[in-house]
Amino acid sequence: MLQKRLTYLLVCALCSCVATMYMLRDRTGVFNGDKRALSPELRKAQPNGLTFVTAASATNGPPPVSCDSECRRFQRLMAEWPRDKPKAALVYLVHRIEYIVPSIQSVSDFFCRQFDYPIVIFHEAGPFSSPGTRNQVLSAAAWNSSRVFFQQVEFKLPTFLTKPVPAEIKCHSKIGYRHMCRFQAKGVFDQPVIKELEYMWQLDDDSRLLSSVTYDIFRFMHNRHLDYGYVWRHLDALACVTGLWEATSEFLRRTKIKPQFFDKWAEPYIFYNNFEVSRLSVWLSADYRSYVDYIDSKGGIYYHRWGDAPIKGIAVSIFIPENRTHFFTDIGYQHGGFVNGDTNFNHVTAYSENPQIRTIL
Repeated sequence: MLQKRLTYLLVCALCSCVATMYMLRDRTGVFNGDKRALSPELRKAQPNGLTFVTAASATNGPPPVSCDSECRRFQRLMAEWPRDKPKAALVYLVHRIEYIVPSIQSVSDFFCRQFDYPIVIFHEAGPFSSPGTRNQVLSAAAWNSSRVFFQQVEFKLPTFLTKPVPAEIKCHSKIGYRHMCRFQAKGVFDQPVIKELEYMWQLDDDSRLLSSVTYDIFRFMHNRHLDYGYVWRHLDALACVTGLWEATSEFLRRTKIKPQFFDKWAEPYIFYNNFEVSRLSVWLSADYRSYVDYIDSKGGIYYHRWGDAPIKGIAVSIFIPENRTHFFTDIGYQHGGFVNGDTNFNHVTAYSENPQIRTIL
């Protein structure tokens, strides 16, 4: 009888462990006790065979994002997508109607009309939720307005922050801007509409194409096995990246990851990511999620304005071989005072007043 009772208790304990494992399944579908989706470096770094869990992922993981009617419409489009064409989209996070309409007009005329890729527009509740504003945007997509998809998102301060978040900081950043940085570095990749894609072309609402793009840039990336494309590298303000490089070095020490070219990615170097073409598998990987959760848990996005550009630029230097990045020099593009391909715009002298910047450029 004693032996039967001990066997019964052992079976109950095993069942309890299995149930706990299912409850601990993270949002990528990987058990917190299963290291198969991690890089070899991250696997070795996990004590007792457990996945690295940060304060952010342990206490503030986002709830599942529902797929609304626009999302389902997008999924139907992707289900019917040609097999020989990369699943890709142009992606915006918008808040200014006067900016996004000319931007949509330019990408419609100079890229989408010829290559027929969809546009996904993320926005908060407000004007872009109204049919009138949406119709203004749709009218700008002259090539095919049915290829434009709206996704409403909500921004909140993460609950793990332990100190009050100032309304404004010395980087001239209001909380709304810092919400945007966190979304572009992390939250956008929790959106179900994004997970349908192989590639995304991230643009700002004031981005402009200036002339026809003569080739399919997504097919270009795919055929050349590229993971990241950009139009400019420059530098952030030092005050806005306070502690970010140190936190990254700490992450690398703890995980023992061997970065690709982080040793050459000097502070405060960034990619100008208002034009960013990237392979989604990079951002959806367990390695990137571990990194961005760790950085997020430090609170620097809200206390120092660690932007999505420096966070993702560092991630590129860690996880992507440099020969799998591409500098697009042949695409006419404008963002503010920057014009790609304009010989009158000197990329170096525009930022060379600071001696530290001169040494990096």
